[in-house]
Amino acid sequence: MLHKSNPVRSKKLRESARGEHCTLRLPGHCNGNPETSVLCHLPHGVRGVGIKASDDHAVIACSGCHDALDKRALVKISQGELYECMVRAMAETHAIWREKELVTYA
Repeated sequence: MLHKSNPVRSKKLRESARGEHCTLRLPGHCNGNPETSVLCHLPHGVRGVGIKASDDHAVIACSGCHDALDKRALVKISQGELYECMVRAMAETHAIWREKELVTYA
């Protein structure tokens, strides 16, 4: 379970999404426009107004995919497909961060 206290906040990680291609690529939602890409926090067990996942529990998403994940748009895919897209997107996002040397592992 993710805890509310001490979430990772990183301006470099948030800014790294700018101009990148969407890694979430939700079928029926992705607009393919890197100009709309932002760091999109994945849903997690701790919920509430103003409570977000840590910045390292996020993916690069275009505005269309971000709206679908945050439920500002009607999700057009199954829950299973949504989870598959989130896992793939997190792996791809972390690969981008490693390539940019924003995240390293000892």
